[in-house]
This record gives sequence, C-alpha cells and structure tokens, in this order.
Amino acid sequence: MHDDSIRKRIIDTATRLYVTNGCHKVSMNDISAEMHISKRTIYQHFENKEELLKECFNNLRQQSDAVIRDLRNQIESPIIIMLANFKYITVYSSQLHTLIKDVINYYPDVYDSLFPADPDKLSGNMYSALYRIKQKGLLRPNVNINQMVHVYGIIMHNLQTKFYSVEATNLIFENCYNILRGILTIEGVKYLDENEDAIRQSIDKIKDIHYVL
Repeated sequence: MHDDSIRKRIIDTATRLYVTNGCHKVSMNDISAEMHISKRTIYQHFENKEELLKECFNNLRQQSDAVIRDLRNQIESPIIIMLANFKYITVYSSQLHTLIKDVINYYPDVYDSLFPADPDKLSGNMYSALYRIKQKGLLRPNVNINQMVHVYGIIMHNLQTKFYSVEATNLIFENCYNILRGILTIEGVKYLDENEDAIRQSIDKIKDIHYVL
C-alpha cells in the first residue's frame, strides 16, 4: 500500500478514535490494533502522538473548511451565512468537547499551537458577512463592524476552547441570533422575522454534520 494512503488511514482512524473517546485514553497501540498494523508503522509516519494529534486537528479543520465552503455556495444571504457560521461552531464545540478538553489538560503545547490566543483571527468569516450586510443597507449605520467582529471572535474562541453542553451551545446560538437582530436596520429585522422559519430550517441542517469518520 502506498505510503500516502497509509498515512491518511492512520490520520482518519486516529481522528475517529480521538473524537469518540478523547485523545488521552487512546494510545498508539489502540490505533494500530484498530487498523491491524504494527505500532512501528505508525511511528514511521509520525514521530510521536503530539505530531499525530496535530495532523488529526488539521484533518478536522479541512472538514470544517469544506462545510463553510458548501454553506457559502448554497446560501446567498449574508445574514443566513453569519447565523450558519454560529450554528456550525456550536456543533463543532459540542461534538469535540471530550477531545478539546483532553488536549487542554494533557497536551497544552499542542493546544497552544492549534488555537490562536487572538480571538479576532477566528472571525474573518464574520467580518465578510457583516460587511456584505452593511453593503445591502441592512446594518444599522452606527454599528462598528470591527468591534462586533471582536465580540463575535471572543464568543467563537470560547466555543472552540471551553466545554459546553448541547443545551448551553443552543442557548449561546440564540443569544448570537438576538445580538444580530439588534444591530440590523428595520429592513433587516423585517427580513429576519419574515424568513425566520426558512432560515432556521436551513441552519438546522448543520446539526447533521458529524466529525466521527
């Protein structure tokens, strides 16, 4: 079997086990047993568990990027895109709860390399969506986009790096929904209210995303 194919299989298998069980309890022996290969084969591709863990998060982020791209291709409204981003990050937080907790507690160096300390770096999509909302005349003129992006960045950073139940992430989404409603013009609020059912149905499809491969 080609080396690249084996490497991908290792990453996919480790990602599935880490997401399901957390990374602390899953050893290299567990991964090799799951794949029916030797542990030596894994170490031929990855120097240590920390390196493999980073690649698994890169794997998860590639899935995330694909989801966001699909959302942008399917949805024209920047208001819906912004809400979809929030819904997506709450799903991400609830599904990866155990894995992220383990990384913080047992692999802090990996955590520091994976999650930027500056929350603004996480919210580039939000800036784009808010700017497009403003261009359409649906954002109140006194709203400072940079300040809102910073607020949203803090929320997203907390969702990605702290531990919340599904109920809590749903509540956070509703709060973000209300924040967005509060910074829209009358026309923007009207659009949101008149299309609320359709918007929520569209966004709720994101709940079907699963990170277990």
